[in-house]
Amino acid sequence: MVAHLREALRRNLCTAGLSLSEAFSAQRYNSDPLCTRFSPLPTFPNRKSTAAFIIFSTKAMWEPFKNYLAEDPVNRLEGTANPIDDYARTKIADALREALPADVAYEIRYPYEEGERFVYFQRMAHLAGLAYFDPNWQFLCVHPVHGPWLAFRAVVLVDLDGPDPTVSVEEVKNPCGGVVDHARALYEQLQEEAASDPHDLATAYHKRWRMLVQIRDELASFLGERAVRERYSDTQVTYHYLKDRQILRDALNRR
Repeated sequence: MVAHLREALRRNLCTAGLSLSEAFSAQRYNSDPLCTRFSPLPTFPNRKSTAAFIIFSTKAMWEPFKNYLAEDPVNRLEGTANPIDDYARTKIADALREALPADVAYEIRYPYEEGERFVYFQRMAHLAGLAYFDPNWQFLCVHPVHGPWLAFRAVVLVDLDGPDPTVSVEEVKNPCGGVVDHARALYEQLQEEAASDPHDLATAYHKRWRMLVQIRDELASFLGERAVRERYSDTQVTYHYLKDRQILRDALNRR
């Protein structure tokens, strides 16, 4: 049942440029020592393991996203606080409606939620076997195919049996090799500059968004010639970090 559901959900998400992890156990996240300081993921009664899936985007989302905006720019671009979050939320809801039987309950959490609904997505992706994450310094996950060029959009918890959380799972291996050293040096430089910046940390990072891109490029270099194919376009990169609506307006005007 879970495998069938995953395939149906994957097909529906694919048309929106969204991707799906393999099923993992919500209980595994809830019992992880790095995650217990946060609220647990929702689970369902009478299930030893609740099936969970991470939905994420890569560069493949950019063209479907622009098409979505172009269909109704007044509401989808100008009439919302965050066009890309709205797009992901809408397409995920559509995919779930198409893929899930009406009698199967589910819960969903988004990366921008806070408080009791906050989810440590980077660690969760590592536990799910989706992407490597080093909590000692990294702020990015690294996927073996896409490198660091992915963004988390949601985690869906389904009232179906997930993998046994008591069975040991092989840890995700670091695919980056020696390139990590240079990326980490850049990250430490960024930390030093941000710490001495008179503005708050978020503003200090925002001012140095090109350093964040440079760190991402360094981590992606293990991909070799595939790094160019997996990297976001320059327009997508710039919007990802600046969230400037004019970037989207210009992108639509160039269509």
